[in-house]
This record gives sequence, C-alpha cells and structure tokens, in this order.
Amino acid sequence: MLQEPGLDRPSAAALPALWPACVWLAVAAFGVIAGHARALDAEHVLEIIGDAHARVQAKGFLAAVTAVAVALSAVFAAHAGAALLGDRLGSLWLGVHWPDRLASRLTARRRRAWSALNTEAAEARRVGNEDGYARYSLERNRISLAPPCRPTQAGDRIAAVETRVGQQYGLDLFSAWPRLWLLLPDPAQAEYRAASAAWHRATATGAWGFLYAVVGLWWWPALIIAAGTALAAMLLGRSAIASVATTAESIVDVFLPDLYARLNLDRTDPGRAATARFRKGT
Repeated sequence: MLQEPGLDRPSAAALPALWPACVWLAVAAFGVIAGHARALDAEHVLEIIGDAHARVQAKGFLAAVTAVAVALSAVFAAHAGAALLGDRLGSLWLGVHWPDRLASRLTARRRRAWSALNTEAAEARRVGNEDGYARYSLERNRISLAPPCRPTQAGDRIAAVETRVGQQYGLDLFSAWPRLWLLLPDPAQAEYRAASAAWHRATATGAWGFLYAVVGLWWWPALIIAAGTALAAMLLGRSAIASVATTAESIVDVFLPDLYARLNLDRTDPGRAATARFRKGT
C-alpha cells in the first residue's frame, strides 16, 4: 500500500487504545476458568476469582504489586501481539506473502474471470449494446479495476491504482508518491491519513477476531465473539481499502499537475520524464 512517507503505521497518537486487550484478557480469563462444561456459569468463575483475590491479599503488598504488574504486562503483550498479527493479516489481505503456488492459481482464476467479462464488455460496445456494456463493465470492475495481479480483491484494488495511473499518465506511482506527498495541502494529507488509519483499524479488528477464536478452544462462546469480530473486520476492511485507493487516485488526479509544474518537466510526456528523474537510472 502507498504509505505516508516516514510512516509505516499510524502515528502513536492514532494507535488504538489498550481497551481491546483488556477486554480480550478478561474474556480469556473467564473462558479458561469456566471451560466448555461450565461455559455460562458466572457464579463459579466469580467464586474462583474471589478466592484468588483473597490469597493475594493474604500474602501482602508485594504480592498485590506483583499481580498488578503481571496483569499490566499481559495487557501490553496482548496489545503488541494483536498489532503484529494485524500487520500480518493486512499483508495477506493485500495478497502479499502468500504461498507462490496458491497465489498463482487464485490470481489466474481472477484474471480469467476478469478477461472474460472484459471481452464481453468490448463486444457489447462494438455492436452498440450499451446496456450490456454497462452490465459487463460493472461485473468486471467488481473483480478489479485493472487486470488482476494479486490473489485477493483488496490487493488488486490497491494494485489497480498504480496500473491505472501508469496507463493514464505514464507515471511510476511508487517512485512519484513520496514527492507528490510533499506538495499536498494539509486537508489532502488528513484525508489520506484517515483512510489509512481506517485500514489499520480493520486489520487490528481482524487480529482480535483470530485471538478470540483461539480462546474458543477452551470456551465455546468466544467463537461467537470471534465470528462477529471477523465479520466486522471484513466489512470495515472492504470499505477502508476502497477509501484508500480512491483517495490516492484522487490525489494524483488533482495534484499531479502541481508536481509537474514544480519540476519544470517536458510537457510532451511529463509522466515518463518524471519517472526517469525519480528513478535516476535505477
């Protein structure tokens, strides 16, 4: 994904709070104590927690401090683990780091479906069937806005931005993006940051869904929480990745002339001239 230069993730101020880790740990503790057999027996769980609390109190101040330190460490460890898992999930969601054979098969299947619909759309336009052209184009674009090159829809949605910009302007967006970012006014940067933050929230939500599923190995109600969290992550991620892609492409369309003007490029083919300058022979 195109990144804000210098930032691989949202800034520290934008990082999610620790409350999801606190909630997950509470659910995990309840689930491990209750187990499958007494999954909804809250009275049994509270009795065991009360006994543990009494034992800690009986051992004095040092035991209480140790218990608090252990709890805080567990919260931060869960938060860090979810963040790392979210990064990994985001990569898989974008079609990166897949097994080569599986990725190739899924990409080829998506490309065949896209090509078939593209052919139908072209034929409908050739014979003047505008309704058919609109229908086939819509179905094609639901797969991808450009020929698929990733095994996932989200990955192709992002990859399509670079493909479409390259086709329209002759520009390598990967090398141009950091330069273009420097010229953006604050509202445009804020819009892209908001879309990117929404994407990171979606991947974090998916990570918590996986962790709740792990708790489900000991406590079956956690599987219901995991399913709901996963569904929320899927819906959030679909919306967020569309927002990131649309915002990035809009930034190029609106502000690329400013970049060309600042670089004083040859107007006959400024996209390729800019790409050559940015790549510097590499």
